[in-house]
Amino acid sequence: MAQSDYPKSKDITLHWRNFIIVMVFIFLVGIIIGIIITPHPAHQERAAPPPEPQAEVNLGWIKQTLPDYPQECRQRGIGGEVEVEAQTDSLGRVLSVKIIRSVPELDQAVIAAVKQWRHETVTCEGETQRVRFRVVMAFHPADDLPACRVGYLDPSSAVKKGP
Repeated sequence: MAQSDYPKSKDITLHWRNFIIVMVFIFLVGIIIGIIITPHPAHQERAAPPPEPQAEVNLGWIKQTLPDYPQECRQRGIGGEVEVEAQTDSLGRVLSVKIIRSVPELDQAVIAAVKQWRHETVTCEGETQRVRFRVVMAFHPADDLPACRVGYLDPSSAVKKGP
């Protein structure tokens, strides 16, 4: 019996070896086809440039006041970032200021400063518009004045349509 089992196990081993060779061949052919079919980045079509705006952006500040760094906070080493969201009326005066990220000892200085800001009048289709924006004031005890970043929340509201 031992002699009859030997050829069967050899046949099974041979079949598995052939199966593995065929699978490796198919895998390699797939990789080669993938390389051939995939276009090189230099030959790909470039994305169309963004469409030209059909409106003229009219954004600008008339007045931006930075807050005074409270002396007591500087002496105690209190610093950090205060982020506020604000909105102007149709004449560019700041109507509301809301704290988004707080440093309690510095919040009132930022609110008082941003309330003094004035924005150019913004028109859209002949009507004056409100402007919404965010301000981040970064206070560092080593600096006299905070660093300031401003971003518009709804730039489309600050757009003047062309004639």
